[in-house]
Amino acid sequence: MNQPIDPEELFYDFERKPFQPRRVHLVDGEVFDIPLREMVVIGIDYLDIGIQALGESPGICLTLVKVPFDEIREIEVVNTSDTSS
Repeated sequence: MNQPIDPEELFYDFERKPFQPRRVHLVDGEVFDIPLREMVVIGIDYLDIGIQALGESPGICLTLVKVPFDEIREIEVVNTSDTSS
């Protein structure tokens, strides 16, 4: 991202109702979808992104991926029909 990420601003952005799913693009080309608010934790300098467990109810995570802010290229709002990770 061009500007440093402000964790407080990001937190309030994720808290906005109704929740808008996000797609996180990393500088190495990897992409993670955040379809539910419950699947992300905003830290001081990182995001914890929950990876949906296949065959489980939405929001049940298989694992978490810790992503430092300096590895994030972009966070975009996506249409719910576009989320697939």
